[in-house]
Amino acid sequence: MSYHAEDVAQFLLNGLSEGLARRGRAVLVVSGGSSPVPIFDQLTKTDFAWDNTIITLVDERDVPATHPDSNHRLVKETLLQGKAAAATFIPLHDNETAQDQIGQADSLILGMGMDGHFASLFPAMVGQEYAFDANAAPQIIKTAPMGSPIHPRISMNMALISSIPHKCLILPNEEKAAFYKAAIQDETKPVYYLNRDLGDSLTVFA
Repeated sequence: MSYHAEDVAQFLLNGLSEGLARRGRAVLVVSGGSSPVPIFDQLTKTDFAWDNTIITLVDERDVPATHPDSNHRLVKETLLQGKAAAATFIPLHDNETAQDQIGQADSLILGMGMDGHFASLFPAMVGQEYAFDANAAPQIIKTAPMGSPIHPRISMNMALISSIPHKCLILPNEEKAAFYKAAIQDETKPVYYLNRDLGDSLTVFA
């Protein structure tokens, strides 16, 4: 790993602290997959007002929470532990409730796949304004089965991602960092639009 997990954890906590000071609670949005797990580990060891913190997901595979591919399950097993176990988790399956909370989110961590997707916004969806237009209505959307593993997906759209003030993208190895550098010049790759439209407000850890 080329970045330090503690640096990313501190970035997220800075945003959460601002939300806590502003309205007495904090909202953290996380991604699934293996990349953020070392950051989750840091958070579980950190003193924070977790009992006044909501955690939800930027995207989810539309499977039961007990399924091996469930991001809900991953977060429960790796983030809702230790000191962070006091946080309240809102599954993305509860779209209306989740969107109400995400709309006031403070910090977000994104990963990237080697096809350039982030959240569950995939190359096959490029050109769909409701998914990729930062000025579209902020919403949680559902997709056809796609990705690896192949499942129907639930995801924040670009506009909802854009609304979160502390946003970061993690690139955990040199291969992903090199791919990202090329992909942000390629209009067929989802991260091209992430960088183009949100780059000024997106912190990249590589």
